[in-house]
Amino acid sequence: METTISMFGAMKMETPTIGTTLYWALQYQAFLLGLWWWYLIPVLFLIALVLPLYMIGIKIDEYLTS
Repeated sequence: METTISMFGAMKMETPTIGTTLYWALQYQAFLLGLWWWYLIPVLFLIALVLPLYMIGIKIDEYLTS
């Protein structure tokens, strides 16, 4: 949620977060300039954060429904 809010510029831009990194990458058109690492690194961090939480949720659901 923080990532989405920061990505659209609705939070303090002085605080270094995944969302602010993506915001500045969008502002400076990093993708068009070939600066792919401005997108790749935050996206990998998001995947590394969300995937384990998703897997825990699946296991909890399996435990509760069985």
